[in-house]
Amino acid sequence: MAAFFILKCIRYMNKRNEKKLKILYVKDILENYSSVENPLTAQDIINYLADYEINAERKSIYDDINALIDYGLDINRVNGRNGGFYLNKRDFSQEEISTLLSTFSSSKYVSTRSVMHIKDKLKPLLGKNDLSKLKQLIYVPNRVSQSNTTLFKNIEEVSSAIISQNILSFKYKEWIINLDDGRVAYNLKNKHDNLNYKVYPLAIVYFEQNYYFIAIDIIDETIKHFRLDKAVELAMLEPATKEIKRLGTRFDPAKYSSSVFDMFSGYEKTIRLKFHKDMIGVMIEKFGEDLIILKDKDKDYFHTAQSIRVSNKFFAWLLSYNGQIRLVSPEAVVQDFKEYILRNLDIYE
Repeated sequence: MAAFFILKCIRYMNKRNEKKLKILYVKDILENYSSVENPLTAQDIINYLADYEINAERKSIYDDINALIDYGLDINRVNGRNGGFYLNKRDFSQEEISTLLSTFSSSKYVSTRSVMHIKDKLKPLLGKNDLSKLKQLIYVPNRVSQSNTTLFKNIEEVSSAIISQNILSFKYKEWIINLDDGRVAYNLKNKHDNLNYKVYPLAIVYFEQNYYFIAIDIIDETIKHFRLDKAVELAMLEPATKEIKRLGTRFDPAKYSSSVFDMFSGYEKTIRLKFHKDMIGVMIEKFGEDLIILKDKDKDYFHTAQSIRVSNKFFAWLLSYNGQIRLVSPEAVVQDFKEYILRNLDIYE
């Protein structure tokens, strides 16, 4: 008699727990199997619950869905013959996760193994019906081998220094050609005879498949940028002074990125450019959608003034548009541009 009573209690407790868990399973089923294209009927949900060995009736499914809606889940109902329920709002859409994975896949710093690991972590954020679409991602062949472990460690170090507003010291490597015993070889060596850089880091940017950190040089108080994968022996030092922090508050990463060309530093100057109307797309892509333009006497041309960092890369950028983008002023920069052209002409004399 006692054994029968205990068994009955166990069954009652199991049934009670099953009832409590059912609504969580309904939530999981909607997250994993429902979509705009594939709404689930109450019967579909009942069938999925059977896989968890949970029995349910239609009315209880409707009650659970109403409770989940009251809880805050964005569940939509589709009326009609092929109607049903689907979860409308997710943390990430399939398109957003595809974009993230495409970015990781195309990066020369992220190994194929790391991409697959990231993909596995992102999978739970999608429904089952969207997972198959991820297989269509294009993986870049012949990826350049880079030390992604060092890079990610450097990103963490620089990020910590940015957050804590501390000075960062490091050594910087550059490619050097060696001619030993008549053989040509090249390797990375510390730049400027092991010079220890001391900077106040401001931001990390990703440009042309390379990671850079932008910082204020403590010695000359100018803004410079460095390739993250070439920085070694990073160490966080003392907090930055108020004066250095004040310089940092004026820094705009978006403005800085648009002022440099191919991440080559140079002297800062406000220049005036004259460009053909067909170049408006190029100008917006380079300087942003808030580009201010003025009409020129020639109806096919316009003017704009931009603060940039003048470098040889800027001059090469100008030349690449065959006169459709022209440097108008200041005269000193125009003169430097002419000298750049003449120097390159002399090479081919």
